[in-house]
Amino acid sequence: MKVENDIDDIIKEATGKQVSLDPVTDSFYSRIEHFPDQIIRYSRWNENQILWTSRSNILPKRKQFEPHSYFQCPHCKSERKYEFQIMPQILFYLQVEKYGYQNFQFDTILIYTCANSCSTENNCVEECAWIELSA
Repeated sequence: MKVENDIDDIIKEATGKQVSLDPVTDSFYSRIEHFPDQIIRYSRWNENQILWTSRSNILPKRKQFEPHSYFQCPHCKSERKYEFQIMPQILFYLQVEKYGYQNFQFDTILIYTCANSCSTENNCVEECAWIELSA
């Protein structure tokens, strides 16, 4: 909403702090303020540690494992669980704009890995990335 963005900009200019009308967004900025250079947040199998950027983008909690979903390991068929998060600050370090990717943006990328830590002959197993796109 345009009005909310204008209010956010006015508050940020007056206080020097990023503020929004979404408490999840406020929590995100409050947490990254302490470690602004952090690009990876590792918290194996603890979805409570995911740092969401917006309430509207939160992945719904799964009540039970659903076979044949993105959250199923294609090799052993067990559940994939949250392992780590890639923060948007990585874009600065990768210098994506320098290489012509001006519009390449995301809020966060969540990586889900096999709960059995299975492997194949070549030790590569496809994992799952959930991308929270920038609004």
